[in-house]
Amino acid sequence: MAGAGGLLRLCAAQARWLLALGLAAGIAFPAAAATLRPLLPLLIGILLFLSALRIPPERLNSAIGDAHRDILVILVLQLALPVAAALTFSAAGFTGTLANVLVIMAAAAPIASSPAIAVMCGLDGFTALRLLIWGTLLLPLTSLLPLYLVFAGLEGASVAEAAARLAGLIAIAAGSGLALRRLLIRQIDLPGLQVIDGLSAIVLAVFVLALMDAIQPLLFGDPIALIGVLLLATIANFGLQLAGRRIAALLIGAGGIDDRPAAGAIGLVAGNRNIALFLTALPPVLTDPMMVFIGCYQIPMLMTPALLGASYRRFLGGH
Repeated sequence: MAGAGGLLRLCAAQARWLLALGLAAGIAFPAAAATLRPLLPLLIGILLFLSALRIPPERLNSAIGDAHRDILVILVLQLALPVAAALTFSAAGFTGTLANVLVIMAAAAPIASSPAIAVMCGLDGFTALRLLIWGTLLLPLTSLLPLYLVFAGLEGASVAEAAARLAGLIAIAAGSGLALRRLLIRQIDLPGLQVIDGLSAIVLAVFVLALMDAIQPLLFGDPIALIGVLLLATIANFGLQLAGRRIAALLIGAGGIDDRPAAGAIGLVAGNRNIALFLTALPPVLTDPMMVFIGCYQIPMLMTPALLGASYRRFLGGH
């Protein structure tokens, strides 16, 4: 057991490179990625369970008190932002698949791995977890107007059904982790937390591997087009992260609380969205043209700890 614990702690220390390995393996071995795809719900549940298990019981007492702020953040991110984007794109004459998928991305809830990535970046994993839960629960309501603006006349029932399924998964997985921590494991020392983080890193690497099977065909068929889509996905992701955390820090500071780990977590979820949720809600004729962007979008998302880690450390230091 000591050897296993040491290996998991090593995985926690090298988490960003495990994510990079998962990305590379998914691109290199699309058949393996396709084989793992049916396990995505299970992997999401494990990530949520581990993220919730890491939260000290005393932190839960602030959850209800922060609900008003969390809901406001979600309404801005998942409703105001995509509606503004859709109207701006329409006024500028920017239409088509890329315009549509950018609006869909902005309308999505935070990715299920947000708490785990937040911890890797030294941010407040509890803030990311709360926003993940609220974002998913509110998605059936917040997504209807953005989807209508992109796909006029689209029925929202399938979106609500998919969001309800994911909300149930989150409630079971995160609820189990929170209950276990509160009732049976109230204290976890630093080595124990590192073991949890190591498990999260391994599961996250497998998760991203399973999402990358759409990249290799375009890589060999039209690499220039792939680079262009990857660049757009990276700008959208990192741009929202950097802008979101700075705006959140200003708003939190205006309230008399300079909580940079929470502001950083808000920025993190602003850029990292669960577009994959809509794959089960929208018909394939609408989502198939978006798959290359969705695959490319996984790269900046899961490379956030490696590529933006230093930026977040400077942000947390107040620079």
